[in-house]
Amino acid sequence: MNQRGLIPISLILWGLAALSVVTLVGGVVWKYNSAIERAVKAETALVECEKRYGETLEKVRIQNDAVLGLEKQAKAAQDRAKAASQAAAKAHIATQSERERLARLQAEFRAVWACPAGEALKSVREGLRP
Repeated sequence: MNQRGLIPISLILWGLAALSVVTLVGGVVWKYNSAIERAVKAETALVECEKRYGETLEKVRIQNDAVLGLEKQAKAAQDRAKAASQAAAKAHIATQSERERLARLQAEFRAVWACPAGEALKSVREGLRP
């Protein structure tokens, strides 16, 4: 073997070794850059997600406040209806007692103010009927 034949072979071997190292380092760098890009995309997506979450949470809070307001209105309406029902029941009782009182007065008035001429006229009319 001569010296000239070894130089190109060793250069080729060193070149192949350098190429494999460059390829290995390039693969690692590419994976690292891809991981950084994915992390940036994930962070951007996370920020957007947090923003949408905050907006949605605010909408839920607004709806909850509206529901609480409606519940208060419904409770107030129920209280008014209950008070009106109780007032109507009292008025019904008062109306019943007033009706009974007036019926008694009417009966007493008829008994006291029975007209004898009216009774006589009634008997005459009954006598005229065939």
